[in-house]
Amino acid sequence: PTRAATAASVEDLLTLLQGLDDARLAVDRVLLCGAHDDAASRCHVESWIGIERTLRTLSPQTPVAVLSTPVAARDDDALAAHVAVLLRELGAEHLRSASYVTGVRHVLHVQPSDAPAGTPRLHRGGTYLITGGAGALGYAFAQHLARHYAANLILTGRGEPDAARAARIEQLRADGAQVVYVAADVADAEAMRRCVHEGRARFGGVHGAIHAAGVEGHGLFAGNDLARSRAVLRPKVQGTLALDAALDECPELEFLCCFSSNAAVLGDFGSIDYAVANRFQQAWAQAFAERSQRLAMAIGWPFWAGDGMGSG
Repeated sequence: PTRAATAASVEDLLTLLQGLDDARLAVDRVLLCGAHDDAASRCHVESWIGIERTLRTLSPQTPVAVLSTPVAARDDDALAAHVAVLLRELGAEHLRSASYVTGVRHVLHVQPSDAPAGTPRLHRGGTYLITGGAGALGYAFAQHLARHYAANLILTGRGEPDAARAARIEQLRADGAQVVYVAADVADAEAMRRCVHEGRARFGGVHGAIHAAGVEGHGLFAGNDLARSRAVLRPKVQGTLALDAALDECPELEFLCCFSSNAAVLGDFGSIDYAVANRFQQAWAQAFAERSQRLAMAIGWPFWAGDGMGSG
């Protein structure tokens, strides 16, 4: 590929896969190839691992892998070398997802890892931003921060503060927190900048951010239209990027925590877009940590009882 992957690239892949499914075409193997020229495009390609993991569940007889390579130069020799890599990967005895970085081939595999010991990142009276903070999952963590840390909370959500949200906010205040609620789309970069600016003006800084906003995937990918897939992808892909950009003005920030899903590693039961969205968050958390030298993590939550993410 001579162009770097973008957030829109996955839509082409979903359309292609739906077409193959509609036509009932049998394929021996599938290699999804994407190019990167920066951290963002590399994360977009890595998010396609969500496709691989889901198709492995839906069609275990068909090997699927993702290949990430640097953007190829537009000359004959570079393109020929690039095609040779693609053919070598596609023709391998065992199809494996791989990424080429500065000429080195990295093969994807899962391995156990111990959480490193470190200093506590939560402080009494600290200020924490929670996207989707009025949803079930975001609110559960807001309660914890209120009750145990008397935290200053900046909560964002898609909806205006109706009676139900107002009641939750009052409960947080009763639990010891100071609370600012901002109705904002997490994928709106300018809205997230205003949110961070308002929180810093009110509390003096933002010490941590929890990205809990999300839209759950539903149904099999073959029956989903692009509008539904975009709604699932938007808060976790564009939303993560918008939040990251807004947090650039916070030198006091100690951590960013994205609430991802184990669908990023295991695949989803049919909803490819949800697995892709959560895989992107895992990739971006690593890129954020490498770039900023601050703690960043993506937690691959399992299924939640009750409301799960909620509507936030």
